[in-house]
Amino acid sequence: MVGFGRRTLLAGAAGATLLGGGTARALARSLHGMPSGPMRFAIRVNGDGAGYHTLRFVRTPDGFDALGSTRIKVKVAFITAYRFSQDTEEHWQGGTWTRYRSSGAENGDEYRVEARRTQDGILLNGRPVRAAELMPASFWNPEVLESRQVIDPVRGTAVPQSVRARGRQALTLGGERVAATAYAVDNFLDGMVWYSPDGRWLAANFDKQGHTVEYVRTA
Repeated sequence: MVGFGRRTLLAGAAGATLLGGGTARALARSLHGMPSGPMRFAIRVNGDGAGYHTLRFVRTPDGFDALGSTRIKVKVAFITAYRFSQDTEEHWQGGTWTRYRSSGAENGDEYRVEARRTQDGILLNGRPVRAAELMPASFWNPEVLESRQVIDPVRGTAVPQSVRARGRQALTLGGERVAATAYAVDNFLDGMVWYSPDGRWLAANFDKQGHTVEYVRTA
């Protein structure tokens, strides 16, 4: 397996401008505030286990923090062909994110991205950006489907997004069939994301450079 790059495997990333956004707004309203518990996803690449993505939420005096962790390792013939790590921190206050941080390494190349909301606008890696609807690229919050731009967590840029609603579908999670709403996402990743009727992120699937990357919720 060759050709894995930043646009191929990124943790917990995506969001977009929604076409026909009533359903996404309803999902966002149903998940208003801090989620009730942690989230864990198994990551598969071309059907093989390759890592995990976790999220936990911590109450703070003025809001809450969303803390993410991702580890991916792809092996071919017992040789590690790709390695990716990412840790993220989002601070939310009054229904709005105020600070964001992403750091990690991709095949040994380290990166760090920081953003914060100020009275004069948003600073991304210390530079002002003209993107009032800019959001961290985090699927845990279905509100990201309403954002016109999201933060690329590796490159530290504001990326245009588009999302198309694909209707109701059924997923098999933990051996059980569950109802879900599907969205096609196009940003620095292209693929699909699924939510439960009450706004819980259930799964994601991306096809990049001929490799299928899947996030499947396990807890």
